Amino acid sequence: MAQHKPLNEFGREARRRFFEMEDEIYLGVFRSLALSELKMKEDGTIELEFP
Repeated sequence: MAQHKPLNEFGREARRRFFEMEDEIYLGVFRSLALSELKMKEDGTIELEFP
């Protein structure tokens, strides 16, 4: 029966969850940008509205 060191397992799991969280953040940012609306103002500037 294989025995694993708890500290190594914790580090492996923490790294895996970090990369999953990072992917979720990138997806959320991309989704917000894709759903945002550009509005031209009278002074020539552009306003970005997020949902």
